[in-house]
Amino acid sequence: MREAVKRWGGNRNDDDNGLKILSFNPGFIPSSGLFRAPREDNWFGATVFTLIAGFIGFAVPIEIGGGRLAYMATVNTKSITDGIKNGSYFSAGVKSKGTTIEDGFDDQTTTSVEASNEDIACQLWDISAKIVGV
Repeated sequence: MREAVKRWGGNRNDDDNGLKILSFNPGFIPSSGLFRAPREDNWFGATVFTLIAGFIGFAVPIEIGGGRLAYMATVNTKSITDGIKNGSYFSAGVKSKGTTIEDGFDDQTTTSVEASNEDIACQLWDISAKIVGV
């Protein structure tokens, strides 16, 4: 995302210039198919894990993850009072079911050291472009 902002998004602090690029964490959604292989190898264990994750509250239903995706696709960066910076990363707290800024799904999340590394981002971009033939 950071490299896409650099290449296509204009200036991170100038939301009028370039393509708007946002990224997000939909949450942990064990029923989304992510556990397809574990379910084939150990159906009982994967099912129990999914149930426990839901019961404890750190898993989110597909509808919440989908709501977050819909919000990201439709949010108007000009309509938010604080303004959403180009290149923002959205996430929510572990037990949050929020799908909008108003209910806790926001861009105040920090990213990992690795995700903030400009050199790694550039290398990932170049390798990915080579793999897909761009």
